Formats: sequence, structure tokens, C-alpha cells
Amino acid sequence: MCDAVVKEWGVEAALRQSEERFRRIVQNSPMGIYEYELDASGRLVLVGVNPAADVLTGAENSKLVGKCIDEAFPNLADTDIVEHFTIAAKYGRSWSRQEVIYDDRTITGTFDVHAFQTAPGRIAVLFSNVMDRVQSERALRESEAAMRSIFRAAPIGIGVIVDRVIVRANDYLCAMLGYASEEMLGRNSSFIYPNQEEYERVGRLKYNLMREKGTGTVETRWVRKDGSIIDVCLSSSPIDPADWSAGVTFTALDITDRKNNDNTRQRLEMQLRQSQKMEAVGQLAGGIAHDFNNLLLVIQGFTELALTHAEENSPAAHYLKQVEKAALQASSLTRQLLTFSRRDTFKPGLISVRSLIDDLLGLLRRTLGEQIELRTHLQAEEEICADETLIKQLIMNLCINSRDAMPEGGSLIIETSAAQFDAEYCRTNSWAKPGSYLCLRVSDTGCGIAAEAQEHVFEPFFTTKEVGKGTGLGLATVYAIVERHDGMIRLHSEPGQGTTFYVYFPKDKAVADLPQAREADAAFAGGSETILLAEDEELVRDLGERILTDAGYKLITAKDGEEAILLVETHAQEISLAIIDVVMPKKSGRQVAEAIRKCSPCMPILFATGYSMGAVNAEDLIATGAKMIEKPYSRQDLLLLVRQMLDALAPVDT
Repeated sequence: MCDAVVKEWGVEAALRQSEERFRRIVQNSPMGIYEYELDASGRLVLVGVNPAADVLTGAENSKLVGKCIDEAFPNLADTDIVEHFTIAAKYGRSWSRQEVIYDDRTITGTFDVHAFQTAPGRIAVLFSNVMDRVQSERALRESEAAMRSIFRAAPIGIGVIVDRVIVRANDYLCAMLGYASEEMLGRNSSFIYPNQEEYERVGRLKYNLMREKGTGTVETRWVRKDGSIIDVCLSSSPIDPADWSAGVTFTALDITDRKNNDNTRQRLEMQLRQSQKMEAVGQLAGGIAHDFNNLLLVIQGFTELALTHAEENSPAAHYLKQVEKAALQASSLTRQLLTFSRRDTFKPGLISVRSLIDDLLGLLRRTLGEQIELRTHLQAEEEICADETLIKQLIMNLCINSRDAMPEGGSLIIETSAAQFDAEYCRTNSWAKPGSYLCLRVSDTGCGIAAEAQEHVFEPFFTTKEVGKGTGLGLATVYAIVERHDGMIRLHSEPGQGTTFYVYFPKDKAVADLPQAREADAAFAGGSETILLAEDEELVRDLGERILTDAGYKLITAKDGEEAILLVETHAQEISLAIIDVVMPKKSGRQVAEAIRKCSPCMPILFATGYSMGAVNAEDLIATGAKMIEKPYSRQDLLLLVRQMLDALAPVDT
């Protein structure tokens, strides 16, 4: 009997120890634990909770102890969870469920639940609040879905490479390169580069930048499936900076249009700078030509006067004729300067370029020499509105330039054809202007022009010839003539392959659209009338006085505008004609003319200028009834014009 009692007492002691151990585990467990027990009616009653339950639910669960499960947790009433708990308590069948969502305003959360029998009719329910995990996983899934959506729909190429082998490519990248995805995946990316050198350059630069900055951005060029080239901005980053073997993500932006626009903008900026430079040099050239023309006038004029007093076959006459010849050549040079600076006389009319070239062929062949073969391919007669003299000068200058490029001989071809440029063509060729044109092409088989020199060939005084072999004004004059006619000029040249100049003259420009100059014609004779000569350059004034007094005229001279006006007011009745320099100190030639019109409305006025008619608004001045003469003028030209103007005076009634 004692043995049985001892044995029973030992079992009970072991059970008590087990229960105490379980209680300690329950109390210290980080998981929430509810204990339920079936009452006499078979309902589950909450009989215990551990401290972690309060932490995980945010509620004071001890207040629920002693309540039936559907009273303690009312939201479980409409679920099968109570049934599963009851089965576990009665029959010892464990039960688990993940992500049970519970919300009765007191307790809110998402829980993983596990129920098991601890004694007949008794269960423990272990639970953990996994709301944070669920929310994190949901956010991760949403993020992954968003990334997949971005990957598919982004208006930029996106891909992944591993060891520069393409393993992922979005639809935009495929479309950008013209490939289907299956044609790209698994291939080394070298096939999208124009050459191996560019593939290696991009890789070297991109990976160096990723090592330094974490991201590598490089501009490169890719080849599409159809062979066309696109400009690309490529940005790459490693998926795992600590493990590059995981691959590299890259984005590719097609910047072809932007590059084209940048190139167009740069070309336009270069053209603007070139135009501004040419304008500045043109102003300088025009100013030099004006001053030089005054000097030439003095040289030519006094040389002519000296020749009238020298014996015809004397050494002095010979020397003077050489001076006169040199002055005429210098005058031709200033004409080129004035043409370049748009200050020359301009006389437009309808001309046939074909007929003009035919007329020039004899002179051209003599000028080019026998070692150069001259050929022409000219279209049917087409007229353009142009200054015939300037077009001849343009053709001669181009041909002489070609001749100088072929010292050992060669071929020179002159061609004409029609050209039409529409707005679409002009959008991609910034040098062109829409319209219909006559194209003049002058081609040679000469030495060609180096690329670095081509952008300077139309600049005045630029030459690739040896010192003393050229003025550097030939092509500058050509450029100015083309500009004067609202045309365009281009060149194509490669060293050793010859040069072709393309000149485009507008075919739809009327004569009335262009400025025109008037011309004087008269018979020569001297006279005895009184002439006012207003000229600020002393040498020019002395020359004019000598020429006119030698011809019998009486002279009144003025050294500036103010003095000229004073003399007009004092001697208006004596003066028959006024010769006035357009540009003078104190008062301009125009102001002097206005004073003359007030004092003597019928007095003829002759303007003299070292510029051209175009540079001094000749049309405006001539419209007042005045005439013009350009320096350097000859003695004969001056006397002819003076006599013509005096003879044209209508008799005045007395």
C-alpha cells in the first residue's frame, strides 16, 4: 500500500514539475499564448494568457480570462477557427493557419496561429503578429510589380547584362534597336556597336566610372538591325555593388535627334560667327579701299597731268606710264575690296549664264593655258537676274583658283543645271534656302583643299599660296558676289582629289528686287563756268582744282562741309556747279547739298566718293537730282561728267 502511494505521489510530483516548466515557458515565450479549456457544455473558455499576448495584440488580455471564446474574441464567431480549436481540445488534433486577419477594434493584426492539446479538454493557442512582415512582403510584391511595369512600359531602353551578355531587355530597347527580344537575349552586346574599338572603349570607360561613382554614363553609337546608326546615352549600375557577377542594369536613351539639333545649332553658330567676321573684315576692307581710292586718285590724276607735259617718247613719259599702269592695277584691287565689302557699283539685269560662259571661253582658255583642259556642260538657256560684270568676275576668279591648284596641268569643268530646294531639305541642310536655283559648278582635278583650310577659303586675305603668289581676295570676292545676288555657295574638296565649287543663283528674283545704279554719258569739253569743289583731302582737292582750272573753269574750294555751306551762301549767284565729297568733317555732303537747294535750287550737284554708290545710298542722293562719280576717277571721266551736267542746265528766264 505504501509503495502504491509513493508511486502515485511521484507521478503527481513529475506532473507538477512539468506543469511548472510549461508555465515558465509560457510566461517567457516571445509568442502570444492563449489557454482554453472545454467547460461542461463543451464551450471553450479562456483560462490563461501570457505577457507576450498583450504585447502582440496591444490589449489587456487578462480581462478576457474566464470568458467564452466567442465573447472574448467576437470576430471569430463567423469563422471555422473555433471549430478547429474545439476539435484540438477534444481529440488532440493540432491545427495551424497563417495570416489570420483579425480586427475587433480592440485587437487588430495579422497573425500566424498554431493550436495543440496540452491535456484532455485543454489546448494552447500560440500566435505571432505578422502584420509587419505581411506589409513588407506586400510592399515588396507591389514594388516588384511596379518595377516590372516600368521595365515593360518605360519610354527608354532598359536591360540587364551579365559579363556584357544581354540577359534582359525591355520592349522599348528592342524597338529602339529593331530586334525581337529572342534575337538579343543571350548574346554579347558587342553586336550593337559599330566596331570592336567602340565596344571596348565604352566598356572600359563605363566600368571605370561605376567603380569610382557607382554609376557609369557614356555617350556612344549603336547599330540598329537595319544597319542605321543611332546616338545613345548609356547609363549603367551594378545590381549588387558588392557582387558584380549578379549583373549590371543599364538604361539607353536615343539622343540622335538631339545630337542632330546640336550639330545644326553649332553649324548655325559657326555660320553666324563667320558672317560676323566677314562683315567686320568687310567694313575694314571698305574703309581701306575708300582711303586708298583717294590716294590712287591723286596718283592717277597727277600722273595724267604729268603725261600731258612730258615728251611722248621720253624716259619720263615711259616712267609715268608705268606709274599709271600700276595705279590702274591697284584700282582693280580696291574694286575687289569694295566688291567683297558690298560697296561696289551694282547693275543687275536679266542675263543668260550659258551665253555669258560661251563669250568667256576664249579668254578663259588663254588665261588657263594649254596644259589645262577646259570642258563645259551647259543646260539650255536660262536667265537669272544678276550683274553681268560681277558674274564674269566670279567665273574668272573660280577658274583662276582652279588653274593655280593644277600647276602640272589637269581638267577644269564648268557646268550649269537646275536645282530646287524645299522646306524639308532646308531643315536638314542649314546652308540652303527654299526656292528654285541655277547651279553653276566649277570642278578641277587639282591638289584639293585640306579640311582645316576649307572653312577659311572665303575669308579675305586667306591664301594657301606662296608669298607673292596671291592676294587672298579671289574667293572672298566670289563669296561677296554670291551674297550680293542672294545666292549660296558650297565646296567639296579632298586633298589630292580636286575641288568642286557649287554656286546657286535664285531664278525667281526680278530686276526690280535688286538695287540698281545709274550711269552717266556725255561728250567732253572744257568751259569757263565757276565750280565749287568741296573736298577734305588736300591732295585730292589740289588735283581736282588743277584738272578743272586746266580745262578753263574757275574754282572755289572748301576743305570741309561748314566752309562749303558758307561759300554757297556767299557766292550762290556765281557758282554754276558744285562738286561735293560725300563724307566730310563738320558737315556731310548731303547737308551741303541741302543748303545749296535752299540758296540755288537749280544748281547741279556732283557727289564724289571713295566708297561706292551702294555704300552711300546713291539712289537716295541721285533722286534729289544730283549725280555721282566714284574715286579714283580719271581726268577725262571728271571733265566729261562736269560738261554734261553744265550743258543740261535749262536756260533761265531773265
